Amino acid sequence: MERFAVFLRGINVGGIKVPMAELRSCLRGAGFPGAKTFLQTGNLLLDSNERADRLKARLEQVIGGRFDYTAYAIVIPEPDLRAIVDAYPFDDGAEELQPYVLFIADPKVRRELLAMETSLDPTIERIDGGAGVIYWEVRKGRTLDSPFGKTVGQKRFQSTTTTRNLRTLRKMLA
Repeated sequence: MERFAVFLRGINVGGIKVPMAELRSCLRGAGFPGAKTFLQTGNLLLDSNERADRLKARLEQVIGGRFDYTAYAIVIPEPDLRAIVDAYPFDDGAEELQPYVLFIADPKVRRELLAMETSLDPTIERIDGGAGVIYWEVRKGRTLDSPFGKTVGQKRFQSTTTTRNLRTLRKMLA
């Protein structure tokens, strides 16, 4: 059995309602008795014997079918998530900044988004690449209207990316 972190994209925003108690019940019924949720944004920890790619497909089918939407999941073994969090390259203690990790399932999308690095205003936001992720630091209040924030929010990235606050990831791993 391996422990996985699962990040569902786009739930409890834009009209897609997935109550966490119902999500836990759905997952337990699908064979994940120890499934845990964190916050209301589709952060999960669960144990499985499946490979990450098979687990991703299964979860998308189970969750999408139960809640009647096209589910997108990023599935990461817990040790890999710990390494990603530990490698955060910016000072995450600054009160005026938000520390984020953008999880990206498609290497082409990651390269495309990382190409923005030199065009960003570092007084507003910075990015840096990691293992299958982009680390992003942005001024509080600018997440949705910053150039990088506007880009990653585009519909064309919804099936391959999801963003999480570094602080949430640390709570999941605690």
